[in-house]
Amino acid sequence: MAFDPGPKIFCEPFQKTKIRNTIYSFDPPYCRIFFDCRCPRQPRQGSAVMSRFMRKEVKIDLCTVMEKEKPEMETKGMKVTIAPEVTSKTKSRDIMKFLSDSYGASHLGNLLLAYDGKKSAFAVGPLPFDSKEFVVKLAEQNGREREFKVTIKFAARKELNHLRQFLAGRQQDNPQETIQALDVVLRESASKDREIVGRSLFHTDFGRGPLGDGIEYWKGFYQSLRPTQMGLSLNIDMSARAFYEPKLLSEFVATKTVVQYFREKYSVQLRFPALPAIQAGTDAKPTYLPMEICWVTPGQRYSLKLNERQVTQFLRATCQRPKDREDSIDNTMKKNKYNKDPLVSKDFEMNVTELLTSIEARVLPPPPLRYHESGRTSEVNPSVGQWNMIDLKVINGGTVNYWAIINFSRHNDQAVGRFVHGLVSMCQTKGIVFNPQPLIPMRSAMPHNIEKALVDLQSQASAQLAQVAHGHPLQMLFVILPETKGTYPRIKRVCETELGIVSQCCKPQHVMKMSSQYLENVALKINVKVGGRNTVLAATLNSRLPYVTDRPTIIFVFFAFTYLLWWVVASMDWPQVTKYKALVSAQPHRQEIIQDLYTTRTDPKRGVIHGGLIRELLISFKKATGHKPHRLTFYRDGVSEGQFSEVLLNEMDKIRKACISLEENYMPPVTFIVVQKRHHTRFFPVRHGDRGSTDRSGNILPGTVVDTKICHPFEFDFYLCSHAGIQELVGPLTTMFSMMRTSSLLMACRCSQTAYATLPPAYYAHLAAFRARSYMEGDQSDTSSRGQRATRDRVAEVRPLPVIHDNVKSVMFYC
Repeated sequence: MAFDPGPKIFCEPFQKTKIRNTIYSFDPPYCRIFFDCRCPRQPRQGSAVMSRFMRKEVKIDLCTVMEKEKPEMETKGMKVTIAPEVTSKTKSRDIMKFLSDSYGASHLGNLLLAYDGKKSAFAVGPLPFDSKEFVVKLAEQNGREREFKVTIKFAARKELNHLRQFLAGRQQDNPQETIQALDVVLRESASKDREIVGRSLFHTDFGRGPLGDGIEYWKGFYQSLRPTQMGLSLNIDMSARAFYEPKLLSEFVATKTVVQYFREKYSVQLRFPALPAIQAGTDAKPTYLPMEICWVTPGQRYSLKLNERQVTQFLRATCQRPKDREDSIDNTMKKNKYNKDPLVSKDFEMNVTELLTSIEARVLPPPPLRYHESGRTSEVNPSVGQWNMIDLKVINGGTVNYWAIINFSRHNDQAVGRFVHGLVSMCQTKGIVFNPQPLIPMRSAMPHNIEKALVDLQSQASAQLAQVAHGHPLQMLFVILPETKGTYPRIKRVCETELGIVSQCCKPQHVMKMSSQYLENVALKINVKVGGRNTVLAATLNSRLPYVTDRPTIIFVFFAFTYLLWWVVASMDWPQVTKYKALVSAQPHRQEIIQDLYTTRTDPKRGVIHGGLIRELLISFKKATGHKPHRLTFYRDGVSEGQFSEVLLNEMDKIRKACISLEENYMPPVTFIVVQKRHHTRFFPVRHGDRGSTDRSGNILPGTVVDTKICHPFEFDFYLCSHAGIQELVGPLTTMFSMMRTSSLLMACRCSQTAYATLPPAYYAHLAAFRARSYMEGDQSDTSSRGQRATRDRVAEVRPLPVIHDNVKSVMFYC
């Protein structure tokens, strides 16, 4: 089977648009790494049918950063060691600032140091020594001095000429360490008196507000230096985090002995003498302090999970309209004053432009959607990322002959029966074949008895099926959830891993409302869960979807959930590519390479036994469609940029081995695309309020594609805004796609047909991943507690991953 020639480009007619983004410039930029090991080159602009689209100008949050080309200029990297070890970046920066102020002229040759807060520092030229130890005495908050020994040792030379060659496309290797050094320089300039969390900097000057329970939010900004086609660019975006409020700890207690000591020593009468104290100092030499005289130090990031009320307050306080967010970014740039910092302008001779970058973008036309001919219309053309489902029927309705109801809420059977009858009627209206009568009478049960109630219902349903439809399973279970939270994960785990039942849970507040919009939305979920299709792209029915309909094609999505759970979903129908089977794999924490894509084990009698997720999904595709895939397309989520090369090399190797294990010389062409949703590039319309270039919330139009200027200097990546925004969201509207390897190129128009923030199979993978989390974390995944750490910090607490039952594995049970 021959590979497709590539790269090729196919585009439907586009609309031109201009936008601005939050990228500020700099002359040296950024990279993707690859299988042979090179990424596909960026297609030549204006080639093929690139002239047929609407263009718009947009603004983006990037600024150019210019660096004078002095051949003799070099950046020196130093390793910094502080003893005793300091874990706080803020304290480490204080130590290095004191060292620089005290020894700058006498020992550092008047060179300013850019320090990353950990173990690296950079200077624009060589220091007068290769290695030297300094003694720094820093005053603590208690007034005492503490001594630190700081060792600075030459580590490496960062060649700026290598960086310039890379930006010009004459050098393939990404000089990431040099870019990191210059990033540290700009971060050093912006970090003064600000709290640093990751790549973001926070201060109360940007805004603060209460979240409750001693927690508050601080506003700040994200900053990152990256290579683009414009040169080095500085990415600025607004950010917010939860911090502890600085306040007295008088809600805690002090012991009687401490009360006496403070009265006699300091003449302080404690107000809470019945409460115990906190222990400071060491175990060998403890110091006891009453909480009511202690303050929580400001600027400490709150790393626990916020409760629902705090999340609501946080989002309400930090979400901004597009114009307001753009103004915030502009103001941040002006406050930072990079060009007035001697480290930036004098030593490293860089200049940062303070204007958002304006770029020309393309707006893809929305793809027509096909519904059943018996509805109001059979074809719909979405407008600004939206379309109306009123009086439309699903194109392929599923069939539900055997179903049941279980009620865990306080609603009576009559109200629940009326609600479920309305839901079944809506399913029938939408074109789903639905038996109006349940298989068995409705059951009601208490929330504390969920497992037993579900098992009893399954037993009763199985007994009835044995009489009326032997060999057929229960096809749908309606579950009315209890009013108390935390039961949804248990219900799904029991149904999907133990009993093999596809279920649809409904919250009790919807039972009495009987909202037709809600019933319609649930009916669409039910249809895909029972094997139906709600809609398809019209192009798939007339064989006009490029690189999909011309030959049997399977689409995979890999999604990581905190590097502990990996979900792989793959299309099981062709050419419609609407049904996706999901498989899950558990593996060691923080392991970015999916281990179970292809596996082998040796059996004493059968020899080598091949297995793995890819192999199983390829076999399932063949059984479902009657074709072996002639083309494989992989969308890979959850990859950090530093891992691109490793992920591609390892996973492509597993993909090839899985194919060959099925058939000798089976080498279908592969397209491997990295999908990045969590980036900080923001796009804004040039003219806010212009309805011709914005959606209803004021964001750029859905379908906007950017693949020039701000993208990789020469490799193939692009940004896609795939849906309309409610308002300027906390996360980006755009998704970044990086073409790691392409034998059969999918152009941006392939990805434009979704109303989600990313392409549909990636969205399905997210849903499946959250379902697996609920299996492993149990009731904790549905509740929030102040003492509950985020998922990534509770790896040891999760349960073993249960196996999904065969009865539900083949359908989209996770929707």
